[in-house]
Amino acid sequence: MVTEQDSQPFESPISGDRVRRSLSLSTGLCLTALVFPLVDAIGWIFDLPLLTRGSPALPAMQPNTAAGLGLAAVAVLLSRDDGTRARGRMPIAVLLASVVLLFGVLTLSEYAFGWDFGIDRIFSHQVASLDQPFPGRPSPQTSLNFA
Repeated sequence: MVTEQDSQPFESPISGDRVRRSLSLSTGLCLTALVFPLVDAIGWIFDLPLLTRGSPALPAMQPNTAAGLGLAAVAVLLSRDDGTRARGRMPIAVLLASVVLLFGVLTLSEYAFGWDFGIDRIFSHQVASLDQPFPGRPSPQTSLNFA
């Protein structure tokens, strides 16, 4: 005996409403993630340590880190598949994500092998000190996250 429930096509447990909410959450988080690089850039431009570290107990976000975070957030925003223009945006998203990946791998190799590609000095021209032997370079943890 076939019931009405059996004759309906299989519906995925992930409904359209859940997908829309997930995409909305993803967009909100990416836009929030874009705020941090902007605030950090303002802090570095106007020499406001409060904006680069948030708290005196925290290390300052390096300009290269802010750039990588911004590129990653834009790549995620561009990779959204809303069905209309996703094909045109996807190569740009892949390019941005590849730049973030390359940045992470190169910075990790600088730490691991003692190389210096000069990417630390792209945005920052600080002098090395005992407190900060690699000024401008993101931490190894940040580099691993980018990779």
